[in-house]
Amino acid sequence: MAFVPPKDRVLEQSSSNSQTVFTVTGALDLSYNAFSAAMSVGDTTIGAVVEPGVAFKAGMLTYSATNEVTVSSAFDSKGTFSSGGIKQVFMGLPAGSAPSLDGPQTLTDAKRAQGRVNLGVGTATRAITGASDTLVASDFAKLIKLNRSSAIALTATAAATLGDGWYCDIINVNTGIVTFDPNGAETVDAAATALIYQSESMRIWCDGTGFYTTSHAGDWVAFAPTLGASGGGSFGSASAAARFKKIRTSVQIEMSVTITTVGSATGNVQATLPVSSSVGALLQELSGAETAVNGASCRALIAGNSSNCAFGYYNNTSTATVAGALYVVTGIYEVGK
Repeated sequence: MAFVPPKDRVLEQSSSNSQTVFTVTGALDLSYNAFSAAMSVGDTTIGAVVEPGVAFKAGMLTYSATNEVTVSSAFDSKGTFSSGGIKQVFMGLPAGSAPSLDGPQTLTDAKRAQGRVNLGVGTATRAITGASDTLVASDFAKLIKLNRSSAIALTATAAATLGDGWYCDIINVNTGIVTFDPNGAETVDAAATALIYQSESMRIWCDGTGFYTTSHAGDWVAFAPTLGASGGGSFGSASAAARFKKIRTSVQIEMSVTITTVGSATGNVQATLPVSSSVGALLQELSGAETAVNGASCRALIAGNSSNCAFGYYNNTSTATVAGALYVVTGIYEVGK
């Protein structure tokens, strides 16, 4: 079943005694076409049924059986069809549904919804709450809301089936990390998978052979780092707070660490990251300062493939052994796709 845009010169007649279902008798003459020339059984189109001088109905027409047309949804109507009168059944765009070219248009919710159905789009959003799901053809142009507190494995119908130009928008509205792994050996942004964290959103495009992401965005998410000391031991009392924003392969982060009492900790303060770094041998750095004791500059170094950062003073003295210290760092680091 498919939607068939109205075609010119499709006109048949009917004498059916009905208000909705009409048996048609073939093209009116050689200058017209029959519905069967443009539609298969089950297809829909836009058109009208008119009994001149008596009644009309305009709206969605369904080619419901061979030589049978049903008015499945009326946009406008007037009068009542007679029992034996000749009705004209034809394709065409009702005036009330035709777009105007002279300014902004206001569509009713019903017509907006019907337009999406006609385009094969369906509803505007789809929520995914299960542990796994698949993006399919009917997700075209939808907003896919990923809403699960634990991991989601998301895949897609084969790119060749979805076709060049298929796309959807996705957003992760919960805490579960989503792994998008396209069909078979197909890739996303030339990688095997894409990770989508809380409050991260993007558009997924299909080019008929693979997938690409665009329109990346993210919102701030609170994160509680776990603290440790590079030289061993443990803090008597220490706390940390952070927030981060992941936008595809970049993570913007703000973090503060308070060392109330040192305890047995030695070396430098270490803190876990919300998203692990994955950039090979590259060393990355967040910048900041100690703001409560000495005001000295500091930095948090991130090794190439690490889930932690290590705080160090500008002169390489220990950061873990300063009681009362408040370290504040901020910056952007890169992660894998």
